[in-house]
Amino acid sequence: MNIRRCALSAILAIGLVLGVPRSTRANPILVDGFTLTSAGDGTIALAWTPGSGQSTYKILRYSATGPSILLTLPGFASSATDHLANGQAACYAVLGYAVNGQQVSSSRILCAMSVQATSLRSSLSVHFGPPPPSCTFECNPTVVLEWAPVPGATAMLLDPINNALRLQLLPGTATSATDTGGCYLVIGFGSDGAPLWISDAVCGYPAIAG
Repeated sequence: MNIRRCALSAILAIGLVLGVPRSTRANPILVDGFTLTSAGDGTIALAWTPGSGQSTYKILRYSATGPSILLTLPGFASSATDHLANGQAACYAVLGYAVNGQQVSSSRILCAMSVQATSLRSSLSVHFGPPPPSCTFECNPTVVLEWAPVPGATAMLLDPINNALRLQLLPGTATSATDTGGCYLVIGFGSDGAPLWISDAVCGYPAIAG
């Protein structure tokens, strides 16, 4: 599938820029509830739960040319938006700062590639579930993917772009799935076996942004 190949190429290009980004602090505070939603029309919505002691938030945007600050927001902010052209990919992280300018929190890294491949579009969200109670920041939490119902779908396919061995075939009524982390497409199929809907590509990286 051309979309799959293009998505993989774009995400791999960003991965080379990302490397393995890790917070330089020994025990980073994790930004809570960080979620990326790709609307299917190029709109990327970011949301998180504001934490105490945050004076400002900076939204870090990774592209194939490197990282940059997309926005600087007040500490009460809980959302931001971006827009990707068709075929464009980017990754995002949220960094929290105290009033003295010291970084006090970091998010994990979420990515998207705008596909805009079909007339039937639906949003796809990605976030990380909570790690096991005994887990530290070194543990990889579960990636949670959620989407709106796809009308007429008889089957949904969760396609881990960078690991075809983890394909998940789901009922047509499915609106969520979990996996261990990576990049994903979700495809809805009709009764004739033809795709009804192909989502944007999204990724969840367990690394903590520095």
